[in-house]
Amino acid sequence: MSSQDRRSDLGREVSRATEWATIHGRSVVQVVTEVGSSLEGRRRKLARLLSDATATTIVVEHRDR
Repeated sequence: MSSQDRRSDLGREVSRATEWATIHGRSVVQVVTEVGSSLEGRRRKLARLLSDATATTIVVEHRDR
C-alpha cells in the first residue's frame, strides 16, 4: 500500500472516529495519529496520550491500530 493510500485511510479513520464521538456526545479536543507498523510496538504518541491524566475518553477504530 502506498503512503498516499495510508494517509487517505487514516483521514477516513479520523473522520469516522470524530463522527462517532460527536454522535455519542463527546467533545473532540485533540486528534492524535501515528503512521507505522503496529508490529513494531512503538507508539510514542499513544503512550503519551495514555499517560495524560486529563484525557477522559480515547476513541480508536481498531484496538490493534
